[in-house]
Amino acid sequence: MKILSKIKKINPRLFHHFLRDYFFVTLFSIVVLVVWPLTLVEFPEKYDKEDLLLPKGYDSDKYVMDNTTDRLLTFVQLSDLHLGCSNSEKVNLEEYLSQEQAYIKPKFHVITGDITQARTRIQHESDWILYNEILEKYNVSMDLWFDAQGNHDLYGVLNQEDKYNYYFQYTINRDKLRDRPFAYKFSYNATFGTYDFHVLNFVHVPNPDSPYGTLGADSVDLLDQFEKNVDSWHANHTFILSHFPIRTNLYTHKTSHSKKSMRDILREERIFAYLSGHTHHYGNYLQKLDSKTNIIQASARAIKWREYRIVAIDNDIVNFIETDLDEWPKFLPTNPKNALFISKHEPLERISQSTHIRVLIYDHPSKSRVVSVQVKIDGKEIGYMRRRIREPTYPLWVMPWNPHDYEGEDLHDIKFKLIFEDEVKPKTKQYKFSVVGQQQYLNLDPKWDFKYRTDWDRSRRSIFWIGFVILFSRLFLFSKILISFCFSKTFVSNFQNDLFQVLNGDQYKLFRAIILHFKVTLWRHVQLSNRYWCCLCVLAVLSIALPSIIFRVANKRAWLVVWVFGGCVEGSCYQYGKTYVFGILFTYFVFLPALELIIDLEIANKEQSPNFMTERYIIFRSLAHFIVFIIVSVYIFHQYIRNLGPIGGVISLGHIYIAFFLFILSSYLFIKWIKKIKKKPTQTEISL
Repeated sequence: MKILSKIKKINPRLFHHFLRDYFFVTLFSIVVLVVWPLTLVEFPEKYDKEDLLLPKGYDSDKYVMDNTTDRLLTFVQLSDLHLGCSNSEKVNLEEYLSQEQAYIKPKFHVITGDITQARTRIQHESDWILYNEILEKYNVSMDLWFDAQGNHDLYGVLNQEDKYNYYFQYTINRDKLRDRPFAYKFSYNATFGTYDFHVLNFVHVPNPDSPYGTLGADSVDLLDQFEKNVDSWHANHTFILSHFPIRTNLYTHKTSHSKKSMRDILREERIFAYLSGHTHHYGNYLQKLDSKTNIIQASARAIKWREYRIVAIDNDIVNFIETDLDEWPKFLPTNPKNALFISKHEPLERISQSTHIRVLIYDHPSKSRVVSVQVKIDGKEIGYMRRRIREPTYPLWVMPWNPHDYEGEDLHDIKFKLIFEDEVKPKTKQYKFSVVGQQQYLNLDPKWDFKYRTDWDRSRRSIFWIGFVILFSRLFLFSKILISFCFSKTFVSNFQNDLFQVLNGDQYKLFRAIILHFKVTLWRHVQLSNRYWCCLCVLAVLSIALPSIIFRVANKRAWLVVWVFGGCVEGSCYQYGKTYVFGILFTYFVFLPALELIIDLEIANKEQSPNFMTERYIIFRSLAHFIVFIIVSVYIFHQYIRNLGPIGGVISLGHIYIAFFLFILSSYLFIKWIKKIKKKPTQTEISL
């Protein structure tokens, strides 16, 4: 506010012009800040029995959650192994296979991508050989180990048939992938039900990595294979396994041959959870129930960071925890279910019909063991749990309870106090639950909530094309077509004279300036000479027609040509994560500021100009625009140089050279204006 006051004292007309220019920007920002939070508001739902989506012919009253383990199933999810990055990744995987799995005893394992590191962005066969050797060393069964591709597993790979695609050669599931490279299915059949798992390879081929990001992308083949494989209404539960979290997949625009997008398939089918990786230690921020598809979205942390996930299916109620290597005991409650992940794809009435509280507590012989577990609900102690000693497979702790005491719609707090032998300090675990299907939404940090909930694919495209439409409308609609070709020179001259009287008059007010904003814009564009107008129009077209950059991929065996809207290689076109980001930066912070600056300097260089266009005004506007688009241009160029090397940055054909030309043109007009000011006679010379 002090800066604005100083500007107003120096030049009131400059102050009003400044407010006029940024009034609409401020208004737009306010609308965004008000509307965006409203779009993120979610209201917790309550699922009654008639709301549940269960398999065909499913009898939810058939079983009761008691003190037995007859209908209990566990499996482990590992993600982001990154073998070959350093020796520690190998140690982490071997430590899990040699020590942890012996006590957890999962029925099978799922690995959600990034098996190897691919140092220097190319595949190393030695890393895949190491992967196979580790699995053979610890007698991992090919029927109980299922892995997916990650972006690191395809660095340097040209296509799925490429000889450097070692995933197809060394994965333990290579037989399943022979005819289905993008999606395959496996089922686990138990005496109490069938559980389907769909492995989806949302990966770029070839994968450019930086500066365009490593987001996943679907394909028509993937959608066709997935649609053909999925039969979720006949399985107790259906899971999707993929490397990329669902919000980082660019699947909004692709459809299968039956005209179904990934979202359509997810809405129609009974998918319980989408288990992914890719986010490493940020996985905690990507565990949430998607209200649009009612699918649990859970991104696992990385084994690279000594973390993994245990999933338990207890009487078709699904629970999971994230745990660290060498973290004991491992505490996994299965009843009552955590209210954060209540889904209408589960038989939730079994919670209200259950007879026991159930918890899996995994101990390690060399660590202090749990000898007792105290349970409190809503701060009131209800008893102590005991372990089923005769159960060899699962370390199940149980305690009788009456769920009807907690049937209100309010969420209840349950707290477990783990008491150890050898007087070790007790540990406390707690969460909220509901026996009537009441959900609890995860309150994330606003930054992560924004990142998680935003549809980045659509947002980037929309923001870019809005800016590009604004740019073209200012160049074509306002400048020549609407004024020069539709109105006579007499009209333009009279309009200009009337406008000058308003802008230079004593009654110039902010309100009138806002009303005249459209007229001022028309007048400003009329002042742009034909040669500059034609030049800017050509540059605007070239900004999307010419490639942003060209560089080599797949171990320098192919050229990738990238435009704002995507890239092409080997005759195939893909859409990458950050191409629109660079287009947005260029359009909003380079081209539009340069356009305004060129128009201002063109007006200032004319003999007749409004009184508010003083020397301070021109210098202020010029410096502001110069600083903004120089910073953004340098940032874009730096990204290319840093990620692609000097050659990759220099051969960029689009944004960099256009920004450079705009800078030269603006500088030329600014120098021309400086020369005009120097030639302008002073007041002393005029009086003489």
